[in-house]
Amino acid sequence: RAAATDGDGRISEVTWTFDTFDPRDARADAELLPGQPAVAIQSTTATASQRADRAVDGSTTTFSETEDVPGSFWEATFERAMRWTRVTLVAPAGVGYRGVLDGARVRVFNLRDQVVFETTVDTVVPGGTWSSALPDGVDGRVLRVDLDGDATNGAGDHRIAIAEARVHGDPSPAYGPVALGEVATASQSTGSGAATAADRA
Repeated sequence: RAAATDGDGRISEVTWTFDTFDPRDARADAELLPGQPAVAIQSTTATASQRADRAVDGSTTTFSETEDVPGSFWEATFERAMRWTRVTLVAPAGVGYRGVLDGARVRVFNLRDQVVFETTVDTVVPGGTWSSALPDGVDGRVLRVDLDGDATNGAGDHRIAIAEARVHGDPSPAYGPVALGEVATASQSTGSGAATAADRA
C-alpha cells in the first residue's frame, strides 16, 4: 500500500494485491477420456458393432465387447502421459451383462511395462457406474481393463464389455507451459464482442 499527501493535506492511498498462486499446485479434473486423443484396442471383438472404440464414443448406449476367450482385455493409449485423478467404467445395460465387469483388473501404465496403479472392479450392475480415485501424483498413458490369465468375471465367463471408459485428470504437460484453460478463469475489463472474450487468450 502506498499513501501520498498533496499540498492541501489531502491523502491518497493505493493498494495492490499480488496473487502468488501457482496453477501447477491445483491440478485440473478435466475429462481426458473421451476428450484427449487416444487409441482403443481390445483382444477380440464379439461383433462388428462392438469395437473397442465404442467404449470411448461418449455414449452409454453403445459398448465394446470381447469374445469369451481367456485373457480378454480392453485398452486405451494416449499420445502422452498426463496426470490422472480418476478412472470410471460404465457397464453395458441389459440382463445379459450382469457381472460382466465384476472382478476385472484395472491397471494404469505410464510406459508400456510400468504399472503405476492397479485395482479390481468389485460389483457394478448392468448400466451402472464403477469409479476409482487415484492417489496423488499418478501420471498415466495407458488404461487397461483385463482378466488375468484364465480368470473369469462375475458372469462366469471371460468377456470384457464396457459402455464407457472415462479418465479424469489434468492435461497440462509435466514440463513446459501449463494448460491454464483447465485450471484458471479468465476475465478482462472490457471487450468488443464474443470474438475478443478473455478466454480467447
